[in-house]
Amino acid sequence: MTFNEPAVLDYLRTHGMVYTVRHYPAKVPLARGTRRGHTFLGFKVQIETIVKLTMLNRDGEQDTSLVAEAPLGHYWRQSGFQSLEDWKQAIARQHGGKHRELYLLKATIVKEK
Repeated sequence: MTFNEPAVLDYLRTHGMVYTVRHYPAKVPLARGTRRGHTFLGFKVQIETIVKLTMLNRDGEQDTSLVAEAPLGHYWRQSGFQSLEDWKQAIARQHGGKHRELYLLKATIVKEK
């Protein structure tokens, strides 16, 4: 699983878990190698789908129902961002206009045995 936002990766490393938005739901394999860009970071995360989201339309216009339809307001404090608005801006930057469906996922570092 690639993390492009440094704040998200920092939060994951510090707290062992993070909520993240992706254009796909969690699928097998649920444990995935973690990377920043093309660099693997040496640990895996277990992912689970929390909820399906509505995002931006194909014209890239903000869908204000995003927060109402999904409890992002509840999860932003564990997203690595400083505010819900910062998180929404990052979602728009990463996914705006590209995907009709997005998913809120929880990524948890897998402890190697």
